[in-house]
Amino acid sequence: MSSGNGARVNMMAGAGAGVINCVLCSPLDVAKVRQQLQGAFVPGSPKYEGVFSTVRTIYKEEGAPGLFRGLRPSLMTMPLFWAIYFPVYGAMNQRLALMSNGDSATWQHCVAAITAGFAADCATNPLWVVRTRMISDIYHSPDTPTPSGLAPNGAESPAVTRLGVFRRMLYIGRTEGVTALYKGLSASMLGLSHVAIQFPVYEKFKQFARRHRNDSKETILDLIVSSALSKAIASTITYPHEVVRSRLQDSRSRTRLRDVVHRIMVEEGWHGFFRGLQVNLVRVLPSCVTVFVSYELISRAITTQFPSLANSSS
Repeated sequence: MSSGNGARVNMMAGAGAGVINCVLCSPLDVAKVRQQLQGAFVPGSPKYEGVFSTVRTIYKEEGAPGLFRGLRPSLMTMPLFWAIYFPVYGAMNQRLALMSNGDSATWQHCVAAITAGFAADCATNPLWVVRTRMISDIYHSPDTPTPSGLAPNGAESPAVTRLGVFRRMLYIGRTEGVTALYKGLSASMLGLSHVAIQFPVYEKFKQFARRHRNDSKETILDLIVSSALSKAIASTITYPHEVVRSRLQDSRSRTRLRDVVHRIMVEEGWHGFFRGLQVNLVRVLPSCVTVFVSYELISRAITTQFPSLANSSS
């Protein structure tokens, strides 16, 4: 990420990258969430196994719309998330560089990434909750048993599942309390370790690429390789928090983070923390490449066409 871009450039490029990512990667995203959640609802052998098998099963049973469940909140959430993340990340890098006499160090990228992640997570968590609920509505039926043989908590009526994004958000706040809209935020805070790994590694890969080229700008291939490798490393190390976060956000009752962790360990074992990892690894590579490459290219295009925005701080 270029910390020299103006805040408006970072915001527009981040939002644009978020939209592109939503549309292209929705089927894999739905498949990942279904795999993460199924351990809490589906007894016996898991229904969803494998990346393409999961996508095929969803398409066969629910049609194409099933692969795009939660797309509406995603189109609100992801652009907003990245429109907050990139400007904060760039601004923090600039501020920390000034404090270090212009030097750029790994710790600066870590601090900037954590700060940006904290701001973006807090702002968008209610939308992530709604998105997770929309994707997982299929599990919340009186006819869907849990591993213990009981009906799932918070079975939703068809009328509720048809609500739009903001009405669903109001419904959750009214029936479960405002705090329900921030379920999973504690797990997201743990997940800040993800960006603390990903972004410094990404910057290092880009620096390496620039040192081996006469041009100061990275090629598209450089960006693809840098974003894919950094994401794969960070995702593998920090994946368990994503499963815990999805379970927290999907819960229709008051549930604490440690309770979710304990339940997964007791009912599913340690491998329960890695449900959906295969889908996630397949998904995050194209998803991350889409976001990062789109961001870099949109940012360059805006800077070239509207140079006055490049140095804008507002």
